[in-house]
Amino acid sequence: MPATCVYGPGEVFIFDMARPVRLILPECFQTKALVLPRQVLGLSESDLRQIIASPLTSGTGLGGLLSILLSRLADTAGAYRPHTGELLARNVVDLLTVLADEQLGRISEGTPSGDAAMLLRIRNFIGRHLDDPDLTPEVIARAHHISVRYLHKIFEGEDTTVSRWIQSRRLEACRRDLAHREAASLSIVALAQGWGFTSAAHFSRVFRAAYGMSPSEWRDTHRP
Repeated sequence: MPATCVYGPGEVFIFDMARPVRLILPECFQTKALVLPRQVLGLSESDLRQIIASPLTSGTGLGGLLSILLSRLADTAGAYRPHTGELLARNVVDLLTVLADEQLGRISEGTPSGDAAMLLRIRNFIGRHLDDPDLTPEVIARAHHISVRYLHKIFEGEDTTVSRWIQSRRLEACRRDLAHREAASLSIVALAQGWGFTSAAHFSRVFRAAYGMSPSEWRDTHRP
């Protein structure tokens, strides 16, 4: 017999589009849907079966945050630049993954839920301030009222450091913009500075290390 769940206003739940679902709606309502490839959540079939149709937001601050974020994104999705949209999508997937792990009773392997929630907040903060050349671990820690030591600790599980995470996000942003027609009039130095790189030589070096070619070669290869 199929499971029956009751939802209230603002609830978020997952259902599998490959499986039938029946919604009984006794009164007028508005619903918003986000469609994701199932593999992005990294859940096995058995995991997915356990959380399908179960409310993910009940009684958690993180769930309430996701509900508000998804509702707002559904109304404004077309207003964001491509790289901003990708950052937001990554944050949504991170939130869903943490909530799914909570539902399954296994908050990321060995990571307390508080650390996971703080990591998501910090990633989001970094995404909003990538263009700030003064974005440092000290600035991030101060903005979140935590110590620099604790900041480094919660990034240990990501197999990276805070500074490397910032650099990789900046490189992604530069790589995307180099291929965009809208940025064709910008010099490579100006584009890199716009994403927080202060040294043209350093930017060129780390870009080549990450993508196997110089920024100018990337632009020439991927020019619209």
